[in-house]
Amino acid sequence: MVDAINGNYGVKPQDTSINWNDLTANEVLEYEDEGQEVPEEVLAWAQDMAKTDNADDVTYEMSTSGEEQPQNAAQQLREEMSNNGVSIKQQGRQFIEESKNKEDLTLQAIEQMAPLLASAQAIGDEATDIADTAKTQLEVLKAQIESLAAEKNDKPRFFQSRETRGEVQGLQAVAAALGTQATDEIQGLDAELGEIDAIINEGAVSSQLSVDFGSETVSIGQELLGSKSSRNIGIVAGVVGGALTGVGMLFGGLIGGIFGGLFGSKKRVGKEAVEQGTETMTVGQQGNQIAEQAADSHGVSIDSVNKAEGDVASASTDNSSGDDTSGGDTAADTTTNNTQQTADSGEREELDPTLADTSITTDPDEILRRKERRGLA
Repeated sequence: MVDAINGNYGVKPQDTSINWNDLTANEVLEYEDEGQEVPEEVLAWAQDMAKTDNADDVTYEMSTSGEEQPQNAAQQLREEMSNNGVSIKQQGRQFIEESKNKEDLTLQAIEQMAPLLASAQAIGDEATDIADTAKTQLEVLKAQIESLAAEKNDKPRFFQSRETRGEVQGLQAVAAALGTQATDEIQGLDAELGEIDAIINEGAVSSQLSVDFGSETVSIGQELLGSKSSRNIGIVAGVVGGALTGVGMLFGGLIGGIFGGLFGSKKRVGKEAVEQGTETMTVGQQGNQIAEQAADSHGVSIDSVNKAEGDVASASTDNSSGDDTSGGDTAADTTTNNTQQTADSGEREELDPTLADTSITTDPDEILRRKERRGLA
């Protein structure tokens, strides 16, 4: 592939390992800055492409493969004006104004985006601090809950459950409230990041429009400057025309001066277009850079907020365990209670036979005793 390119252009780059087809415009220009000899058509393509937003994305091969690149808003406007018969000079004037407007909007966007670099970072840090504080508090509560649960080893389960139930449930309620509060605060920060994201996106769009319109304005200005528009050429043409038509050199010179003025006006528009377009492109590129930096900072903060919310949720879940002490009497507690109550009831009945048949029981032994007392078994 390299040999084919070299053969087409009759140029032998200093480094024959370079495959120009695989390079983007900016990469080609970097080689040129380093003193590398670049094929003329590749260099011309790179210089033109560097004025667009595709300088880092489109390779020479992609650009020359016949695949049509989508037009941006500036290119679409110029094509529409050309199709409607608008002169190149009038196009220049309109694009100068378009560039000014786009530049003003981008400057406003830059003013809004610049502080967001620090704001996004601060939001991420705040979310981390909230999560760390909540986790510390929840860990303390968890230790207290586990300590209360461990007391069941020192006393009968029935009595332990009744004594600690209220304390455990109270601590778990506090833990739940802490987790909810921390989550709400972190979600509030997430909403702030959403607002920042919208500002960054708007700024990126505005900045790219400045790049696109600035580039097209420069292109129009170069076309205007490239035309034979000097006043001197106009005067000479007038003089020659006057002499050929018999009008006279003096009168022909006056006519030439008028045409020269017209051509000179075109040149002035071209010069202004190049200057304004270049300035607008520069502002747009600055805006793109700031938008990219702000987006990177925003992404890091999003990760921090998501991690913080996950950490709080995990810590809250840890404190919701302990069902055997917080959810009331378990099945084991109920069985123990019933057995204890049955035993107490039997003892009372043996002491006072009048109570034997007045209480309801489901205990098989007690039922058998009652039948024996009545002579039924």
